[in-house]
Amino acid sequence: VAVKTALRSYQAVRVLVTPELEGLVMPQLLEIRELVSEAFDVKLSTSTAVAKKQRVRWEAKEMTEWVSKLNESVSKFEDRVEQLLRACDKVDIALNLLHKVGYENIMFQGVLSSIQKTIDQMSLSGYNDLDSWVQLVGDRIGEVLSKRLELALKG
Repeated sequence: VAVKTALRSYQAVRVLVTPELEGLVMPQLLEIRELVSEAFDVKLSTSTAVAKKQRVRWEAKEMTEWVSKLNESVSKFEDRVEQLLRACDKVDIALNLLHKVGYENIMFQGVLSSIQKTIDQMSLSGYNDLDSWVQLVGDRIGEVLSKRLELALKG
């Protein structure tokens, strides 16, 4: 029952991770994949673990330990994804504000500094492959500012 619950939780959270966010939680994903491969004696190409001589025996004591590790890894993954989605929401809100904010320099700076603050918090939290995601955010900011400039010049 515990394995089923852990796998359902993993599946429910996994669908929330879009391809552009996947790199940010890759260490947690790999940890879960390695645990599952260990149980079925499958060696993953991305695995850094030393191959075990035998798979987890479903009726043995080691099964309890394995289920505990899986539950812990899934819980860490859930927490990490929840924190990531909150940060993405903050950035999306700021980008929406950037569409509407007045043309005063202080207004633009406020919105951009809120995005930078979120990125700084993510960096301090140790998100993997943050540079790639920041590049995507930078591209989105560029698109918004470009549209604003185009409209201002036409207007």
